[in-house]
Amino acid sequence: MKRVTILFLFLLLAISCDKQDTEFPSGFYAPTIHGYIVTDESGNEIKVVGVDDTKVSDQELNDFHVHLLLYPNPCSEFIYMEMGTSGLMKKIWIVPAEPSNNLRSFMTANFFAVCGYPVITMETNADNVWFDLSKFDFNLFRVYVSINGILLWNNIVKQSN
Repeated sequence: MKRVTILFLFLLLAISCDKQDTEFPSGFYAPTIHGYIVTDESGNEIKVVGVDDTKVSDQELNDFHVHLLLYPNPCSEFIYMEMGTSGLMKKIWIVPAEPSNNLRSFMTANFFAVCGYPVITMETNADNVWFDLSKFDFNLFRVYVSINGILLWNNIVKQSN
């Protein structure tokens, strides 16, 4: 009976990983994170842990004063996101991620990401939003934001409660 249950769970996982979200940019599933920006509760950058592999601004978006700021990072439940003052439509995806071997040496938590499919998706023209990450078991996420066809990304670490 135990083998049947394990086989069933494995098949269920395999089937669920075949689902494609057509809105999600191709080639960005199950990202490997090499570092993250530590920020305080006000969004002030404190330091970079590991190698910064984020893209929080783009030359083409400078006229719109667009940037991608996540705070606090690491977070325990809520993460706040500032994206400038553009008022432009934004597509947002938050995806579980895996740490690189180098980043693992800086961290103490165990990591496990399933398929890398988005756990949160939304479209908004708001310039500031927040997300509740407390319901997720994952400890590392990548946030993708598409603005005017330009893709930005940043990394989040969620502390265990």
